[in-house]
Amino acid sequence: MRLSSIQMWADYDRETDVLCVSFGKPQEASDSVPTDQGVIVRKKR
Repeated sequence: MRLSSIQMWADYDRETDVLCVSFGKPQEASDSVPTDQGVIVRKKR
């Protein structure tokens, strides 16, 4: 099996205790969906 490389960015805001992880170059989101586990998934435009 051959997998392409994936770029991932992570940014942690200590003041608000928020970790943002982007798979691909970070972009503005057009929609956010909360999960039952307390994670917010943001979808790109």
